[in-house]
Amino acid sequence: MEAIFTLFFSLGPVVIFVLLMLAGIIGAVIGLLQPNTPTEKIRDIFIIFMAFESLVIGVALVILILQIASLMNLLQN
Repeated sequence: MEAIFTLFFSLGPVVIFVLLMLAGIIGAVIGLLQPNTPTEKIRDIFIIFMAFESLVIGVALVILILQIASLMNLLQN
C-alpha cells in the first residue's frame, strides 16, 4: 500500500504537467485559428524561445559531459 502511495505522489505532478501542456497546446491552436491573429509576432517570439531553449540544452549537455568525465576519473582511480 505504501509503494502505491509513493508512486501516486511521484507521478502525480508529471501527469498534471502533461495535462496542462496539452491544454495549452490546444488553446494555442484554437487561438491561432481565429481571424486577425498576429501570427508573425507569435512566430518571432517562438523562434526566440527555441533559440534560448537550445542554449539551455547546450549548457546542460556540457555539464553532463563534465559530470561523466568526473565519474570516469573516480572509477579509474
